[in-house]
Amino acid sequence: MKAWDQIGTEKQITLEQIADSLEWMKLYATEASASFLDDIDWSHTFLLNSMEEDLQESVHMALVKSFKSESMGGPLTFAVTIDKIINLSETAIEGMISHIKQYEIRKVPSENVEKVCRRFQYALKIIEAKVVCL
Repeated sequence: MKAWDQIGTEKQITLEQIADSLEWMKLYATEASASFLDDIDWSHTFLLNSMEEDLQESVHMALVKSFKSESMGGPLTFAVTIDKIINLSETAIEGMISHIKQYEIRKVPSENVEKVCRRFQYALKIIEAKVVCL
């Protein structure tokens, strides 16, 4: 899949679109949708409670600062979290390239080549996605 990274800031599916969709769903949901709305709230709480403190604070502040309470929910929390975790800034990409150039397999437990290859493939997908966006 070539367009694997499409959710977040400056992406095909923006955080604002997700927030607007959640707000619309909450506004127009019927009583029959109560469990669905509960799931949206539950997943928001679960995601926040599953994070390390620094990430939790960063995601929570981004949500409170940028979105109305009516648009809060698991899908938006997930998208903001992914946006925070996957940083595709020029500095992050340059750092990743530098790290790859200096990578030493002997520092990987058991010199696990399969694990190293997975890490490099993931890093290259991120770099490729950034280049496509430029």
